[in-house]
Amino acid sequence: MQLSTYHQSVLNALLESGACSAQQVAEVEVLLRGLTGECAADGPEIWRHITSRILLPSHDFAVHQRLAAAVYDNWPVAALGRPPLWLPHPAEASETNVARFLESIRHEPWWRGACARHGVTDPLCPGPPNPNPSTTPTLSPAPTPMSGWLCGWRVLQAASWEDPEAFWPAALRTLGVAFSRPPARALQLHPADPDRCTWLPGCRLNIAAAALTCPRAPPGCPALLWAPDGRPGQLVAVGRGELAGRAAHIAACIRRRFEPGSPLALYLPLSPASAALYLGCVLAGCCVVSVADSFSAGELRTRLALAGAVGVFTQDVVLRGGRAHPLYEKVVEGCGGSAGGSGGAAAPSVVAIVMPAAEEEGLSPSAPPLRPGDMSWADFLALTDPRDTAASDSLQHPFLPEDPSATVTNILFSSGTTGEPKAIPWSHLTPLRCALDAWAQLDVRPGTVVGWPSSLGWMMGPWLLYAALLNGGTAAIYGGAPLGPDFLRFVSSARVQVLGLVPSIVRAWRHGRAFERAAAEAAGGAGGGAVLDLSCVRLFGSTGEASAAEDYAWLMSRIRGYRPVIEYCGGTEIGGGFLSGTLLHPCAPSTFSTPTLGARLLLLAGEAEAEAGSTAILWDGAPATPSAAAAAARSGMLSGEVALAAPMLGMSQRLLNRDHYKVYYAGMPLYRTLPGAGLSPSSSSPPPSSSCSPTCPPPALPLRRHGDEVAVLRALGPGPRAWSYCALGRCDDTMNLGGIKVSSVELERAVVAGVPVVAEAAAVGVAPPQGGPEQLHLFLVLKQGAQQQGAGGSSSSGSGPSAAPGASEAEVAELQRRCQQAVRDQLNPLFKVSRVAVVASLPRNASNKVMRRLLREGLPGRARM
Repeated sequence: MQLSTYHQSVLNALLESGACSAQQVAEVEVLLRGLTGECAADGPEIWRHITSRILLPSHDFAVHQRLAAAVYDNWPVAALGRPPLWLPHPAEASETNVARFLESIRHEPWWRGACARHGVTDPLCPGPPNPNPSTTPTLSPAPTPMSGWLCGWRVLQAASWEDPEAFWPAALRTLGVAFSRPPARALQLHPADPDRCTWLPGCRLNIAAAALTCPRAPPGCPALLWAPDGRPGQLVAVGRGELAGRAAHIAACIRRRFEPGSPLALYLPLSPASAALYLGCVLAGCCVVSVADSFSAGELRTRLALAGAVGVFTQDVVLRGGRAHPLYEKVVEGCGGSAGGSGGAAAPSVVAIVMPAAEEEGLSPSAPPLRPGDMSWADFLALTDPRDTAASDSLQHPFLPEDPSATVTNILFSSGTTGEPKAIPWSHLTPLRCALDAWAQLDVRPGTVVGWPSSLGWMMGPWLLYAALLNGGTAAIYGGAPLGPDFLRFVSSARVQVLGLVPSIVRAWRHGRAFERAAAEAAGGAGGGAVLDLSCVRLFGSTGEASAAEDYAWLMSRIRGYRPVIEYCGGTEIGGGFLSGTLLHPCAPSTFSTPTLGARLLLLAGEAEAEAGSTAILWDGAPATPSAAAAAARSGMLSGEVALAAPMLGMSQRLLNRDHYKVYYAGMPLYRTLPGAGLSPSSSSPPPSSSCSPTCPPPALPLRRHGDEVAVLRALGPGPRAWSYCALGRCDDTMNLGGIKVSSVELERAVVAGVPVVAEAAAVGVAPPQGGPEQLHLFLVLKQGAQQQGAGGSSSSGSGPSAAPGASEAEVAELQRRCQQAVRDQLNPLFKVSRVAVVASLPRNASNKVMRRLLREGLPGRARM
C-alpha cells in the first residue's frame, strides 16, 4: 500500500537527516503503514517513536528541529494547540502521584459527585461515556488509559476549587502532614473579604517540625545532598535525623538570644548550614526575613527596615569560582557601625551572627573584624549544648502558634510598581502549597532527589526545602553557580530526578555548550573515562521568567528519549504556582497544561478591549462572552490579564507595608466561587459537600489581580474541554529580569541617581522576538546641558537600532555603560541593561504619569507568543 503524502514526507526527512540506519527507517515505515496518514492523529505517535528509538543528544540540534518540523508540518494548532515534543507513557504515568491518588479516591462519594457534575462516570475506566459530546474536541483519539487519567485530572482540578471541604482532607491525608491538632474543617469563608477567609481553622502546626518528621520519607533517604563550589562530585549527604538535630540545636540557641516572633534576616547562600538555620528559626517560633545574598548593602538595609529585623545571620564571604566575595562587609555597610570598633562602641541595633563560608576553616581573614555586639557562628552555637534537653525539646515540642494561618514564619520580598518592595509574609500553612504543587505538578515522591538552583532570599529556596522534605524527598544543593558544566556534573553525581531551572540558565547552557564541556570534563577527570549520565533526570521544572520555546526544545533533547519541562507560573504572594503541567499531559515547549490544584484562573479584558457595559471577564474555563468565543474560534487562542478566584490556600492575606486589599482586589469584578462554581441554576447535579447550600449561596468575592498576561489555546483531550496556556509577560510596570521581579520605578531611580546627566528615565521590560526572558530597555531624557552637546533626535545603543544623527554611537554606548553600573551598584549585579534610547521627552497621560506601555509597544520585534 502506498504511503500518504504526509507519511512519505516524514520518511524522506528521516532519510535526509543522516540520523538513522536503514533498519531504523524500515521500522518507521512499518509504523507508518499502521497509522491513518493524517498529522493530527499520527504526529504524536510518530514523534514518540523517533525520540525513543532514533534521536540522540549527540545528533545536531538542527536535525531534531528538522524532524520535528516534518512530523508536525500540518499540525492543526488552532484546534489542538502547540505540538507536543514529549508524550507520557502509560506504564510510567500509572506510577505518578496523581494517577495513584485518582485510583485511591475512585469510589469515594465526593469524587463520584464531582465526576457526575462534569459529565463523566468513571474516568479511570477506558472509554468513559460522555453524555455531552460537545465537550470533546472533534479530533480526540480513541479512549485509552492515558485519556482516562487526563479526564480524571481535569475533574480533580475542578473539584479542588469547587469542593475544598472534600479535596483538602484527602490531599492532606495523602501528603501525611503531621498536625499537632487536626483542623476542624478545610475552609471558613467570609461573606465579603477574601483576606478574612480562614484555611484549616482549629489546627495546630509547626511547618518546620512537619517537614523534618515527614512519615513518608523512606528509611535511609537523606534530607540534603550537597557539594561545594568547584567539587561537584564530592557529595555530602545530610541525613534526616542529622538535619533535624542541627535545626533543633539552632532553635534552642535562638530561644536563648531572641524572643518568639522576632524577625531574623538570612543573608547568605543556600547550604546545609543555612537550611538547618532556616528550619531552626521556624521551629523556634521566629520569623525568617529572606534577603538574597546578591543584593547590595542598600537593598539589604531597606529590607531589614521594612521587616523590623533585630538580627541578621550572614557569612563572612561567599566562595565562588576560587574567589572570596565579601558578604559580612555589606552587612556592616548596610546596618551602620564599623567593623572592629573600640571596646566602648555601641552595639549595633541589628546584631549580626557570622557563619564561616568554610566551616572547617573558621572566619575568612579577608572579612572585616566583627563589630562590637556581633557574634561568630561558633559563639552562637555555644549558647546551648546540643546534648541538652532544650535542644531535643525544640523538635519534640516546637513552637505551636494558636493560629498557624496568621502566624508569620517568613517575610519575602517582591517588587511592586511604586519602587518599594512588597513585604510578603508566609505563614505555617503557605508551605502546604509548595508541597502540594511539588507532589501533583512535579511528581515529587518519597525518595525523589529535587534540585532547583536558588537561595533563601527568593521563594524558590524555601520552596525547595519544603517541597522536598514535606514529600519525603531529598533537596540537592550545589555550592557553586549553576551556569557551567560543573553544575551538570553535580546533577549527575547526585542523581537528581526533578531538576528545576530558570530560562536564563538554560540559555547559558545552550550557548556555552555546557553539556559538551561537562561530558568532556567527566571523561577526562579523575573518574578515568567516566561519562556524564543524566538519565536520572525524570523531568525539568521552569519558573521565574518566560521561556523561549527553541531553548526549551533544545533542553528536552539533551537526554535520550526527551524529558518534559513542567512550566511553573505563580509568585511569592501565592507560595507556589497557579499554572503548570503534569506528567499526565503531553508537553510542548514553553506551554502550560493546566491550572494547579486549588486554583481557579480567569482572563480579564483590558480597558480598551472591554465591551461597554459588559463584564471584564473574557475567559472562565471557556470563553465567557460571545465576542471572546468568536475570537477563540477564529484564531484558536484568546489572551488577557490573569485574575485568580479567591480564596486559594497559599495566597497572601496581608502585606507588611501596603494595603493588601487595595493592591490585589480593589476595583476587581466580583466572582461567585466556592462551592458550586460553574453550575448553572437549573443544574440537577449533586452539590459539592461544603456546608453552603442552595438556600445559602456562596459569597461573591472580588477576583484577585496578578499582573501577568496569558494566552489560552485549545488542547486535545477528553472530558471537560482541554486548554493549554502560554505566558506573554507582565501587564503592569513590573518586569522580570533573570527571574527577579523588579519595578520600573526602582530601576529609574537608580539610573537618575547614578548617572548625573540623566534628568528622567523610563524602564520597560520587553520579551525578545523569539520569546524568552524579558530584556531591560531604558528611555532617557538628558539634562539641558547634556542635550545641547548631543542635539538632534533620539539616539539608542544596545540591541535596538543604531544611534540616530545628533549623538555618536560611542556617546550613547557610554551612557549605557554608566546606566548598567548604576543598576549594578544600587540594585542587583544580575540585572542587564539591553538597550538605551535617548529621547526628547517621555509620553505622559493627563495626570502626568509616564505611559510606559506606549514605549513598550513602540519597540520593534516585540514578542507576543
